[in-house]
Amino acid sequence: LRTLKASLLLTVCVASVAGLLLFAIGPWVLTYWTRDTIVVPPLLLGLVAVWTVFDSCGAALGMFLNGLHIVRQQVIVVTIFCILVLPLKILGAGQIGLIAIPLVAITVYAVTHVLFYGFVFLPQIKSRLTGITAI
Repeated sequence: LRTLKASLLLTVCVASVAGLLLFAIGPWVLTYWTRDTIVVPPLLLGLVAVWTVFDSCGAALGMFLNGLHIVRQQVIVVTIFCILVLPLKILGAGQIGLIAIPLVAITVYAVTHVLFYGFVFLPQIKSRLTGITAI
């Protein structure tokens, strides 16, 4: 469990720095890259930066769970996430615009992953950790 905590902490730190860098230089990069033809609202850049942190932490957690041979539960969580997020992104984009896409992704990801890994599948995860002393 120490390894997971250390890995997630490092992942959050590195992804947060990368997200802040993206947010800080994003307007300049977009101006240069598109020759000033595309303007991205700062809120959209900020939400993409936050999504980067969530996505990075999910990858680190996924690798940890793969190491514990907890794959079926991951497939269930990802399937439910996809079933919820795709229509909500489409609906949200139609209602409030592009901002909805990362906002919905962040919200649905947080809800599904906390609910399933933090409550539903937690006993199974803990049982796999029992007896493992190297973690």
